[in-house]
Amino acid sequence: MQLIRPTEIPPNTLTANEAVLTASNVASDDAPEYASGTSYSQGDQVIVLGTTQRLYEALQSTTGDFPPNSPAFWVDLGAINRWKMFDGGSNTQTVNPDTIEVTLEPGTITNSFTLLNIQAAEAQVTVTDPIEGEVFNKTYSLVDKGTIISWYAYFFEPILFSETLTDLSLPSYGDPTINITLTNSGDIARCGLAVIGRETDLGTTVFGTSVGIRDFSRKEVDDFGNFSVVERRFFRLVDYDVRVETSRVEFVQSILNSRRALPTVYIGDEDSPETVVYGYYRDFDIVISNPALSNATIEVEGL
Repeated sequence: MQLIRPTEIPPNTLTANEAVLTASNVASDDAPEYASGTSYSQGDQVIVLGTTQRLYEALQSTTGDFPPNSPAFWVDLGAINRWKMFDGGSNTQTVNPDTIEVTLEPGTITNSFTLLNIQAAEAQVTVTDPIEGEVFNKTYSLVDKGTIISWYAYFFEPILFSETLTDLSLPSYGDPTINITLTNSGDIARCGLAVIGRETDLGTTVFGTSVGIRDFSRKEVDDFGNFSVVERRFFRLVDYDVRVETSRVEFVQSILNSRRALPTVYIGDEDSPETVVYGYYRDFDIVISNPALSNATIEVEGL
């Protein structure tokens, strides 16, 4: 089992000195940009860029009330389209025709990434070092082959794509430029969350690990047996069973203690997308079973 400690990607404009996201082919045109001298009517929408990158809607007529500081006049509708893939949750998606292409310059060692809630046929990731040039270039097919269980399925079942992509093998360079491209030619490319960061190994995930979801949709039935369903958000749940070397128990405990209030990517097996979740652990327990190996359970709920 591994975890990724995410690198912060602050919501700055692409050209800001502190920017980690330095290029994107997704336009920031969700609505007109807010202008302080403009009068707005109820229902008008604006975007605020700078260090905000969010979309707002006027609750009433207003002039000169800066949206982030004026909740009585403006309602926050969430991150703009470009920034939804960096907003800290995987349920909202950045969307763009055919491709999503972003360039990240974290300014620190980055050896892993995870893409969640994606819709694309393939992904390409390159890493460039300012001295050595391109040091990593890999294209990933996102076709989900798990549905092909027979010749009938091969010819007649619809093609499905994996919604999660994880790679823990990026080369470790101190000042990398990471380019991520999602391609879905002829359709809409989508990405719910892009995370880059540093990988840490905790132990070995074993059978007994369970996966599921917690659904907040509302399902009601009236006196005549008619169902009414309101679809709402859900988040993923994974309970990991892990074998930890007893000599590393203190290290694993320390790492988990440090992540108790921080969103983290937890990975049971990078080749098993169902065991990858971005969120918080609810609880963990380590039983020191013998001098060689200890048994850990880690309960994680997604965002």
